[in-house]
Amino acid sequence: MSFTGFVIDNFAPLVGIIFMILFLIANTSIDKKRRRIFVMAAILSLIELIVSYIDYQLGLLPDFNFLRQVCSITGYIIRPLLIYVLITLYLAEDELPKIKVIIFLPALFNAFVYFTAFFSPITFSYDGNTFVRGPLGFTMHVIVVIYYVIALIAVVRNSLRRSKFENVIVFALMVLCLASLIVETLVDNDNYGRIAIVYAIIFYYMYFQSSEYHKEMAKQNRKLEDMQVEVLVSQIGPHFIFNALSTIKYLYAKDKNLGDETMDEFADYLRGNINSISNDKMISFKAELKHVRNYLAIEKKRFDDRLNIVYDIKELDFMVPSLILQPLVENAVKHGVCRKDEGGTVTISAKKKGDEYIITVADDGAGFDVNSLKNIDGTHVGFRNVKNRIETLGHGKIEVQSEIGKGTTVTVRFIDTHGITI
Repeated sequence: MSFTGFVIDNFAPLVGIIFMILFLIANTSIDKKRRRIFVMAAILSLIELIVSYIDYQLGLLPDFNFLRQVCSITGYIIRPLLIYVLITLYLAEDELPKIKVIIFLPALFNAFVYFTAFFSPITFSYDGNTFVRGPLGFTMHVIVVIYYVIALIAVVRNSLRRSKFENVIVFALMVLCLASLIVETLVDNDNYGRIAIVYAIIFYYMYFQSSEYHKEMAKQNRKLEDMQVEVLVSQIGPHFIFNALSTIKYLYAKDKNLGDETMDEFADYLRGNINSISNDKMISFKAELKHVRNYLAIEKKRFDDRLNIVYDIKELDFMVPSLILQPLVENAVKHGVCRKDEGGTVTISAKKKGDEYIITVADDGAGFDVNSLKNIDGTHVGFRNVKNRIETLGHGKIEVQSEIGKGTTVTVRFIDTHGITI
């Protein structure tokens, strides 16, 4: 078989192993221990395929029996190791340390037996270019069967701890490999079992990768839900509700129409907050700005001339995570301009610059030490939640600049991807 023929015959497993190694190098989400095991399995699989090809080529040449022995011994040693690696990947973390050494013993015994081929024909030898199997020539096959039995026992023991799908996957892979081993024993051709275990490693990695992705997505969804609830609680605080209702009561006594108007604004504001708890997707900046306008309209009636509001909106047509703007504006009002007796101005701007959408909330209020944000507590309403939502859901970034006595500027940036921020 030429090298081209070898590549063609083993194209799928070779490509699978190579891509598996590349993905493992690039993917840092898998914990280091499991990644090392997968890399080891991929490298062992690649070595087994390569030595089988070298062994075949050497069989076409005279006087290369020693090198053929090296290749054959390597192949016989690697096969049980691959199944051992697959079992260690499947076993739970708390189980592995207890039985890791025990289940390695069959592979160690197998390696010892086949090393004897260097000085004894008890496992195999070569008569010219003819392979001759010795009395212990099926040791590898027996060890592999033992490992398959161990794997099946592990599946049964973990039937309640692991997902039903994962148990079925591992069980099916072990049955497939066992069937391939039986076939290769009957026809005396080692390729069937070799290719089967390589495919098993690749397929289990694909399953593991898919499983880890779904776990990470579920984790991110839970995190987003927690952040939504936290933002909602921080925004519908009892102090704001009390102050808003007090303002509405005062306005009704002064001007019924103004009271009705403020009550509508307050209702729209609360409705926007409550609706946002079920919104785990991006919303238009236009909708987010409308929510902020309702909030500021109430605060303007409350603080009157102490609060000035400037809108510098040059771009509306882009998407943002819900409930990111109002907490920033509330901080500007509550912790910025309203901490100065004379009040101040809150400026909200939005524009597109290059491939970025830039939102800015600035105030000329009291300012603060930006180093305090490193240990965020309740001082800055919702800032931690906003930051997490911007980074997690919007893949954006937030920057804060502040100077005590002069004010604060918060800048949020989102990348424009084909007209939609993701």
